[in-house]
Amino acid sequence: MLSAMEFLRRYSLPVLVMLLIAAIFFPYFDSRAIAVVALVVLLVFVAFLWSWFSNRKRSSILEGFARKHGLFFKPGTFSSSATARGSCKGRYSVCRYQLEKTSGRGFGYFYFSMQVKTDFRMMVSRRNFFENTRMKRDIKQDSVSLNKIKEIKTGDPEFDKMFFVVANNPEKAREFLSPDVKTKLKQFLRVLTSQFTIGRDVVEAKIELSFFNREKLEKLAEFLSSACNKLEKPF
Repeated sequence: MLSAMEFLRRYSLPVLVMLLIAAIFFPYFDSRAIAVVALVVLLVFVAFLWSWFSNRKRSSILEGFARKHGLFFKPGTFSSSATARGSCKGRYSVCRYQLEKTSGRGFGYFYFSMQVKTDFRMMVSRRNFFENTRMKRDIKQDSVSLNKIKEIKTGDPEFDKMFFVVANNPEKAREFLSPDVKTKLKQFLRVLTSQFTIGRDVVEAKIELSFFNREKLEKLAEFLSSACNKLEKPF
């Protein structure tokens, strides 16, 4: 994460250039134009500060989690992700947040993955997001394209209305999605772009950054650990 001095050194130059341009054309500006330019410069600088402090907060949350669980922590930069990796709950795990852009708007996501030995493949995503994006043709696990597998109905009308589920084993998917698992997924996958995936030797949850905090991070670790344990036992 950038220090305050590094932030100022890196991002004060664009603001100074804008101020210089404004100073050059100052004689041609009336008072209202000067006020508008000053306001724009101020808003840009405030936006930079807000983004910097937000990233600093996320980084400190992830760093605290990494320290508690003995994970290796790699700080992020102003706009890129910080990462924690290592053994969490007895499994190799990777935690990171990433600023991304989807559908023309800015989004940030937090990814938490754990390794698990399983040949089961499943994806749970919010229904509207799956049906209205290119993700349908992009989802592939090993040589199996989940896009070619029909949707699975769990028998829970409320859950089936909210989520789109595909898997390479429908019966196993229904058994895995117990009432407790479905309740947890409803809690974590609260926005359209969030997602839960059981892929090639990994279980991963993707949640929106606005729901990213230390308490949820701990609960997510517990949930993924229990999911991995369940996958490695007959069910």
